[in-house]
Order: sequence, then C-alpha cells, then structure tokens
Amino acid sequence: MPLRMFGLALATLLVGCSNSEPPIGRGLPITFGFTPAFEQRVRERFPVGSDERQLITELNNENFTLGRVSDPSSRYRNSAQYETSAGLFCKDEWQIYWSAPQGLILEIGGVNREICL
Repeated sequence: MPLRMFGLALATLLVGCSNSEPPIGRGLPITFGFTPAFEQRVRERFPVGSDERQLITELNNENFTLGRVSDPSSRYRNSAQYETSAGLFCKDEWQIYWSAPQGLILEIGGVNREICL
C-alpha cells in the first residue's frame, strides 16, 4: 500500500510539472537568457499601432496574468506574464511589456526564459 501511495504522489507531482507553453510561445527555444525569437513573434502578432484591447483579449485567452510595470523609468507601462513549471526547481516564463497611452500600442517587447533556483 505505501508503494501505491508513493506512485500516486509521484504521478500527481509529474502532472503538476508538465510544460504547457502559451500559444504565442509554442515551438520557440527557452534558455537561461534573452531569446530574440519570442520578442520578434510578439512584435509581429501585436505590431506598433495595433489596438491594445485586442492584445489584452488575446493574452487573457492564453492565460497570461496582466499587470502594470512599477518602474517609473521604464518605457513600458503594462505587462503580462505566463509561467509553467519546468521541474522541481525551475520554471519557464514568458513576459510581454507594452505601452499604449491612447489605446494603441506605442512600444512592445517580450522575453521568455528558464529560471532555476
């Protein structure tokens, strides 16, 4: 019986660690540093001048967590983040930053990376 409980616990842990990237990040490399491919994909999907409401709707649909950039010196004002577990001590992270003072995207960037403790 203890072996069976261990097996169930291990299965639960592995399911929790499954890697499910957001659609905008699918198929791109994830490294410990900056990868320009993700930023390029973000800028192609949400080009400067496009409607911020569309960006917000799509990021919500992809389960990004929306927020504000708290650094007053940053050129970006808004952010969206998506994280998945990449093992016991690591996580994969996708972040998108943008400014849209009049409801149109003025600046946008993105980063994806793996972070380990």
